Amino acid sequence: VAQDMGASGDRGSFVCAGMDWWPASKKCNNSDDDDDDDVDDDSIGSNQTNATVQDDADCPWNSASILTAPLDNPKLVQLVKAFGGLTLRLGGTLADSVVYQEQPQQHEEQSADETACLPFESNADAVGGYSHGCLTQQRWSELAQFARDTQSHIVFGINGLQGMRHGAVWNSSNARHFLETIRDRGDAPLLRALEFGNELFDFRNVTAAQQAAGVEELHTLVRTVFSNNVSIPIWGPDVARWKEGPFMTEFVNRTKHTVQALTWHSYPLGPNYQSDKKLHVSPENNATVYSPKEWALLQMMRPD
Repeated sequence: VAQDMGASGDRGSFVCAGMDWWPASKKCNNSDDDDDDDVDDDSIGSNQTNATVQDDADCPWNSASILTAPLDNPKLVQLVKAFGGLTLRLGGTLADSVVYQEQPQQHEEQSADETACLPFESNADAVGGYSHGCLTQQRWSELAQFARDTQSHIVFGINGLQGMRHGAVWNSSNARHFLETIRDRGDAPLLRALEFGNELFDFRNVTAAQQAAGVEELHTLVRTVFSNNVSIPIWGPDVARWKEGPFMTEFVNRTKHTVQALTWHSYPLGPNYQSDKKLHVSPENNATVYSPKEWALLQMMRPD
């Protein structure tokens, strides 16, 4: 990043928790999908699906997602509120499959199948293993109220692939209707930022130019929907890992006037299913055995 560019500041502290879209069948102990943890295990997540859902002991993501978490649970409300201003990141691997429920009159600009409010469906050919997915207006109302009750703010991952199967240009119509719903409900102050897509470069083969174009359109959309009354930052590119190569360089150059913060995913402690496994390393020829999390912490504390 250019060193002569001014860096924006936060509000003095930044504590963030992630909520994901994963269906309740994700990571069930007897399922076969435990080998795709490189896709995006950065958040809390689950969702209803057409698959059979077992109890919480077998399916740890059950009742834990953006769509199914018990947001009215007093203990959960008090826990999140105790952070005194938590930032909730709503997004994850399946964010680019989710559509936002519209009113019937809002279907004119897109075909019905593109805005149909359908539950997640198992699909071995789809990124993350699921297709479809929908955020209803009722559930958004509940999420917004949860943010109010816990004095939290939301970073929301916008679907960056809407309409792209018909071409390389993002269709922003569904996102616009979602933002209009946020505006009309008075929820804009709850938004700390918007992110455009999730790991589009890593797993969707979206180029820096394509993602930058989508970010620019989202920036214009925000200014159009909210006029000059509300300023909602845009963060990105939300890649799987920090990249200093051509993609990040081109993305920054194309979006330096619209993106307020660079975002990427980092997993220093690894996926939780590795907690009981051991990693053998030999620093300075002295054989030592560390768990993956112990080794990650050692790397985080290195002076370089």
